Amino acid sequence: MGQQDRQPAIAICLTLVVFASAFFLVAPVFAQWSGFARDAQHSAESPVSAQTLNRVIWSTPVDLAPQLSGSEHGIHYGSPLVTSANTVIVPVKTAAEGGFRVEARRGIDGSLIWTLPTDYVLPPHAFLIPGFGPVLAPRSRLYFPGIGGTVYFRDNPDAVCSGAACQGQIAFFGKKNYRKRRQAYNASVMINTPLSADSTGNIYFGFIVIANSGKPLRDAHHKILRSGIARIDARGKALWTPVTVASADQTMTTVVLNCAPALSADLKTVYVAVSDGNAGYLLALNSQTLAPIARVRLKDPKSGNDASLAFDSSASPTV
Repeated sequence: MGQQDRQPAIAICLTLVVFASAFFLVAPVFAQWSGFARDAQHSAESPVSAQTLNRVIWSTPVDLAPQLSGSEHGIHYGSPLVTSANTVIVPVKTAAEGGFRVEARRGIDGSLIWTLPTDYVLPPHAFLIPGFGPVLAPRSRLYFPGIGGTVYFRDNPDAVCSGAACQGQIAFFGKKNYRKRRQAYNASVMINTPLSADSTGNIYFGFIVIANSGKPLRDAHHKILRSGIARIDARGKALWTPVTVASADQTMTTVVLNCAPALSADLKTVYVAVSDGNAGYLLALNSQTLAPIARVRLKDPKSGNDASLAFDSSASPTV
């Protein structure tokens, strides 16, 4: 969402549900909406037409503690997702400054199938609260952000299920490392973009690492962890690269807040924007290794000066 995020909270909730109700009731077999802007290319195009938006079939809140500043509501909400079986996955904010859960509801009538909390902690932000962005991957798996840069998953999101047989937690820097220094990772590592998934089950996201006074945090290969881009495949194998390496620019500090990575149509390239806190680049990386392929300095087309990569935005690449 862009400027719409600044409307009163109740208007946002109803707008989401009116759209959802019309979309979710048609073609439940083929109308999967997997994540931010629908697919890995962020096409935002549904394979079916929406029905006329003339009534609300059902509604559910996406924010249990909306915070207004005057008449403005400063937040980015995560996209509702839709499975091929017409289950609607709704990201819900549960507290004033964070706190999230995911709900699964029947697309036909909105009845609750299951709900799962997450301990995800928001990254540092300015006026607008960042979005909490889960994603649906192939083979009926839902991924959503957790605390400490970890990612939770839930298999078979269309059905009631619990326990280790259908859900778990992945740490891209190594689960053993996380168990040993859980408190340090929880305080220092935060996912700062929506999750993106390609059609083969790989997921991608940006993360930040906040310096702490203890010994440096490291990954499973003993490399010091720095803000960057991560990839986790369908088997849970992970890799990452720092923004400084990805951009070949030591002044870059982070993947732009709320910038969901996008994949090329052939899935060979992943695109993401990085910043030094003001200006930065659009990067093209090898989707298998995250090795840099190309970069372009983002410019204001009118002035020719560096473009401002605002952290209150949800701008993301599209292919």
